[in-house]
Amino acid sequence: MGNPPPTPPVVTLVNPSGSDLCDPVSTLRTFTASCDQVATMSVYLDTDPGSSSPVLEITNVQQISYTAPQYSTEGNHQISVVAANGNGTGINYWFWNLVESPPVVTRVDPEEQNVSDNVGTQRTFTALCDQSATMTFELDGTPVFQSSPGIQSASYTNSSASAGMHEVGVIASNSNGNGSNHWNWLVLSTTYPPVVTRYNPESQTVNDLVGSSRTFIAAVDQPAIVRFYLDYDFDNPVFESDGFVELASYTNESAPLGTHTVTARAENTNGTGSIWWDWDVSQAAGCHVPSNCGPYLEDLWWIQYYRCGSPNCVGGSGSWNEAVCLQNAIIRYAWAGKSTSYVDKLSCCYWMEKLGCPEYCYLDLNTKIYELDVYIAAVLNSTAPDFEAHAICAEHLGGDMEDWNNWRFFQYSNSNIQPGDPGQMPLGTSTENTRVQIYVVTGIPDCAHYSRPENPEVTFLIDETGDVTLG
Repeated sequence: MGNPPPTPPVVTLVNPSGSDLCDPVSTLRTFTASCDQVATMSVYLDTDPGSSSPVLEITNVQQISYTAPQYSTEGNHQISVVAANGNGTGINYWFWNLVESPPVVTRVDPEEQNVSDNVGTQRTFTALCDQSATMTFELDGTPVFQSSPGIQSASYTNSSASAGMHEVGVIASNSNGNGSNHWNWLVLSTTYPPVVTRYNPESQTVNDLVGSSRTFIAAVDQPAIVRFYLDYDFDNPVFESDGFVELASYTNESAPLGTHTVTARAENTNGTGSIWWDWDVSQAAGCHVPSNCGPYLEDLWWIQYYRCGSPNCVGGSGSWNEAVCLQNAIIRYAWAGKSTSYVDKLSCCYWMEKLGCPEYCYLDLNTKIYELDVYIAAVLNSTAPDFEAHAICAEHLGGDMEDWNNWRFFQYSNSNIQPGDPGQMPLGTSTENTRVQIYVVTGIPDCAHYSRPENPEVTFLIDETGDVTLG
């Protein structure tokens, strides 16, 4: 048998041993590599070893060290080490990143911020820094461990913490500044799982009307992470407590129609406990369906609530806002007028006739029926009794826009507002005519407002006898 072929040199990174490095700018860094056999060892900085000269070369060695320049600016560098002899060639690399930003500290183990153990349990906390630094661990604000300078990972172990809530902090410091992170560490003297009780409402069965705001509060007999779930969707909590608590609450700002289950689950190192409510949400009597109410929605009278939500009429979110005359005018404009140009905004807006009624989208193209020539009018009179300003809709019936008889005004339950109608269009007074300023809608910035030109299309004046003249 012949001799086996020679084995080429193998280059090993000694210090730093990892190939990916990050340091603050101006760091003085020495790189050391070894070879498993005697060779000529060469170091290359930011160049191709096959087509450039080395910055350092030593013959007949098995280790080489090179101190890189102190760069004053951010940048990426590559340090290559080549070992060559009669057996062949070996190579290895460091990728060196220099940064000016402060250190960023990441929790590695445990990764989650909230951690719980029993008294006497040994717990190790490990953190990673995105650049070389000195890493210091603190327990409740008191330093308990400090690493050597120039490292990017450090750990701290404790097995003697007293029962209670503690904060384990880690601070990374270098010439770029400081960065920090922390764990909330709950150490328990108890060993049995958390016991959860209904704090408010106390009864298991809860009844509400659609759109109601309902808060559920759960109490726990020991600190725990508390999560609330709706309808057994345990992969997607609707609320999670901020750390370990003994009292937690979840508020649903608009109760959805139907029968639901709200579950509160508490968890710590001792285990898990839970409680639930049966939540029956019903619709109020006397709710109207807009498609049955004609173009002017007069059967709805005053639409009481509005809110924003998802686009394309998927559904509203958040709490309900009280709708006044302006929002009622916008809703009626969206329903009856030529509003499809603003569907991107209007399909994100929702209204509710009254508490306990379903919500409807301002403009759903699937149910859009009417394309009337609707404007929004401002009715103004600061001296009329119990009146100052009001927003209504104005439908142009055709013909001369400066002819009062070519307009129809509507709002709330009144589909044909006339001069003198209380609260809608008061007569003028001895000192001030009522002004009716009719504006074209030029945009919908949000669910509560509309855009219009500075000047109205037309203005009418109503005197104290009800006579109307052009303003």
